[in-house]
Amino acid sequence: MMKQIIVICILSSLLIVGSSAQQRCSSEYEEFFVCVEESERCNGTLICGYGYGCLPNPYVSNPTSVLAELDGGSSYEPVAPYICIRLGAVGSPCYYNDQCMDGLDCYNPHENGTCQHLYFAQLGEDCRFDQECYPNLKCDPFERECVADIGSDLQCQNNVQCSYGFQCNSTSNRCVPRASAGQVCRETKDGFSYMYCQEDLLCNSDTEGNYTCVTPFSIATDKGCFSESEKLNGDNGYYLSPCQAGTVCHNNLCTALNITAASVNCSSDVTQCSFIENCECNNGTYIDGVAGQCVAYVVSNTETINKCIEHTTNLLGCLKDNECSDYSLSRQGEAIFLVPNSCGYRNCHSELCDIQAECTAQPPSPAPSCGEVDLDEKFFCADYSSASTLTVSGSILFALIVALLF
Repeated sequence: MMKQIIVICILSSLLIVGSSAQQRCSSEYEEFFVCVEESERCNGTLICGYGYGCLPNPYVSNPTSVLAELDGGSSYEPVAPYICIRLGAVGSPCYYNDQCMDGLDCYNPHENGTCQHLYFAQLGEDCRFDQECYPNLKCDPFERECVADIGSDLQCQNNVQCSYGFQCNSTSNRCVPRASAGQVCRETKDGFSYMYCQEDLLCNSDTEGNYTCVTPFSIATDKGCFSESEKLNGDNGYYLSPCQAGTVCHNNLCTALNITAASVNCSSDVTQCSFIENCECNNGTYIDGVAGQCVAYVVSNTETINKCIEHTTNLLGCLKDNECSDYSLSRQGEAIFLVPNSCGYRNCHSELCDIQAECTAQPPSPAPSCGEVDLDEKFFCADYSSASTLTVSGSILFALIVALLF
């Protein structure tokens, strides 16, 4: 019988930066997952290991109705409709995207398709075919470089169609310089529907509601801030805030971190935790009556915070030096293009991984050996097993692994 690893994954409350909502330390939030191996049945609780996907069973034409004979006898059971299948690496055949490893797409699906890195080349970069360019760009068949995909005399229709340091004026459809530090961002009165900051700046608001471009981590305590400019999870290379070190944007003001003592039991009253904390059960166990502890969902150690700011400064400098337009601090509604083979990935890989390794609060330890946990480092960092680089988008994952041999 194949060896199975039973992993009890205890999921904590969702992270909502700036929200005071808390989840009680209680058994009602307990969920169980089992890791299964290649060719075994999978579903929402039977999870395939990393590098495998839970895909339709290719061995039957109608898996919902076919029965499999057991032990050569008269007993039958339904054939598994979904099983764990190894995902394709670069160059592997595919018919649709889900058959490829994370970070890859199926190029030319249904017609001798192969798994490839796609949508990574910015304006002016070399390309072989359209799908290598960012969305809204195409590969010029003569110059073999990515150009704006516009069927008119317009220069641009969105920002990716402009060079680094420029944005698309939605009124004139021309590329114009982005706003510098101290200049107005967001809506303006001079013909722009929206003004964007230079790529290494944040758009921030003061207490009067005026929006201007500022340097990250530059706004003092009790000054106005724009929470949408803040992302302190560390995932995907993002560790950003308009507020100075040791503060976060809370209720539109840069507010000093308030860390609750470890001795405080928050199970009976989660309001004892501060606005940057969740009430988590001790030892990752969700059992009624177990003492809960306030755990910060952002990095709260002063030394680590300073390191994270240094890492971010290094990353922004690297992206600027290489004019990588695939990284936007304002998250302007367009996709995040920091993907394998992109300018930022090629030139600033180590800076990205420094942030992911050190700026993620409370990574699970030991790291889960399986599960659809949205490993951000699958796009960036080589060491998938490192607990220090594991992040879970939207939640903090605590895992206790219990190995059972059958």
